[in-house]
Amino acid sequence: MSGKYSNLFKSFTFKNGITLNNRVVMAPMTTWSSNDDHGFR
Repeated sequence: MSGKYSNLFKSFTFKNGITLNNRVVMAPMTTWSSNDDHGFR
């Protein structure tokens, strides 16, 4: 891919050695924040 967003698809290595295959990631989401009846406060 070429153009404005081509860097999103290049690998990235953090200082601690973990490498991502691309830079498209999903933020962590929680499923543990609801009550026992699956409702929110």
